Order: sequence, then structure tokens, then C-alpha cells
Amino acid sequence: DGSTVERASLHNVSMVGETFGPLGPHKFQEIEVFKANMIIPQIASASAEGVYEENKINFPTMCPVCGGEVKTRANADSIFMICTNPDCDGKLINRIDHFCGKKGLDIKGLSKATLEKLIDWEWIKNIPSLFALEYYRDEWVLKPGFGSKSVDKILNAIDYSRNTCELHQFICALGIPLIGSSASKELCKYFSTYQQFREAIDNNYQFFMLPNFGIEMHK
Repeated sequence: DGSTVERASLHNVSMVGETFGPLGPHKFQEIEVFKANMIIPQIASASAEGVYEENKINFPTMCPVCGGEVKTRANADSIFMICTNPDCDGKLINRIDHFCGKKGLDIKGLSKATLEKLIDWEWIKNIPSLFALEYYRDEWVLKPGFGSKSVDKILNAIDYSRNTCELHQFICALGIPLIGSSASKELCKYFSTYQQFREAIDNNYQFFMLPNFGIEMHK
């Protein structure tokens, strides 16, 4: 399609197995790459010729971000690798990025690169700390790549989201597995406040009893 592919994706353990078979992936292995939907580079198949044990690529046993133990987990029909450390900065970055992104509160100006810096500076340690960033403003504006205008723009966007966020946006922003924007809106038909939603969880409410909610979503 007129472009040069430099990286191609294998999204989870299941896809690696389907593509490379029981031998698994190896360095220098010949692969076939295609463009899914004419834009997303993916690996379609791999050759079994010239595969040698010394070149085998093993699945990691430690998280590349925090060094925590890595385990596999099944989710629907796929198997994923996850870090078991609940305090992993890699998890935190993705959690906060989802919370601030378009599927969440849509906070303008908070890119993933900016979030990584804020986490590295230990100003963001969880979702609530995102709403306390104004306490670091004077120090923040002196950081390389930032200034009064850019910092104030981000802080104003955070404050705006705090005052305009609807309940279904907030629930979706939490990143609960299988609970996207549609499911979040459906939940808000039965729980009008976040407190009601939290109490339902704490009291082991049977969410699978709701229309369009299955047992996996309940978990």
C-alpha cells in the first residue's frame, strides 16, 4: 500500500501461538506481514525453516517496567501476559492514560508522554492524585518543555473535567474490564450516583441480572 512497515503487532500470547505454532518465535525467522484494514501492520504467518533452538525467543518472566513477576491470564478467548505487581508504573501509566483519554474524561493536553513524566516525578501515584496537580504548578512551570501557558492549560482542562464529567464517562474511565462506553451508559440506567454503584459492588450485586450483561461482565 505504498508504505514501509517497520513494526508489526502480536497482541497477546494466543496470537503468538496461532502465528508461530508450538515451536514459538525465533530470531531471524522469516515472517509474512500484512496490513489489516489497509493500515495496521500485523504478522500473518511464520516459516518453520531455519529455526534453531539457540535463537528461540522466550516469553518474559519479569515485567520490563518494574521487574515484577509476569503471569498469563485468560480473558474471553485470549491469553494475555500481565505484571502481577499492583504498584507497577507501567500499569499506572496506562490506567491514567485511559482515564484521561477520549474514552474517559477526555482531558485535553495530557498526553501519555506528559503522564510518564508526572509519574516519574511522583506527582501522580493514582487517579485521585491527578486532581491535586495544582499543588505542583510553581515547580511544574520550571520543568524543561513546559511553561505557564501549557501547565495552566492542562490544569484548567483537569478542573473542567471535574465539573462537567457525567457518571457514565467516569465509570468508563475507570477501565473496568469489558465495561466500555455502552455498558457504562447502561449501568447508569440503574445506578444514578457513583455511591450507589460502589455500594452495589461492595454488596456483591448480581450485575448479570441486568439486560445485556453476561457473567463475564459481572466478574
